[in-house]
Amino acid sequence: THLAAAAAGHFYGVAKAAKLHAMKLLDHTLDQAPSSRLLRALDWLLCQGKRPAVVSLSLSVKGKHPSLTGMVNAVVKQNITVVAAAGSGCDFWPANVPSVIAVDASDFVDESDKHQDKSKCIKLHAAGREIATAGISSDNAMLRLSGSSIASSHVSGAAA
Repeated sequence: THLAAAAAGHFYGVAKAAKLHAMKLLDHTLDQAPSSRLLRALDWLLCQGKRPAVVSLSLSVKGKHPSLTGMVNAVVKQNITVVAAAGSGCDFWPANVPSVIAVDASDFVDESDKHQDKSKCIKLHAAGREIATAGISSDNAMLRLSGSSIASSHVSGAAA
């Protein structure tokens, strides 16, 4: 809810007219998404998804993952923009995939997290500190978030 609202919500969204399609990757425990679910979701997008399209990935998995990277590269080759949160750093997938737009958060004076060396994979910095977005406690709930996930949602909205 929070990230989708920042990308394309009617009140908080960057791309208010964009149409969202959710793809469930996490189970009820909110554990890391199994790669098989992500592969199926990206395959569905390639085969049946409407264009133009933007994929927003706010997740990170340590290391390089050839099958996931291959699928992301196939998506990008079909002119689908893939945006990823890079808060965990450049040693994490999908931020470490060169074809992905890896995004880090900056604040209102355009300062980013100087403590982590992420320069080798970061393509953009976007607003990502104390960002107002939709909450889930009511129809009018507002929540403030910080981090590369909310920043990458802004970039996804701009790409849409």
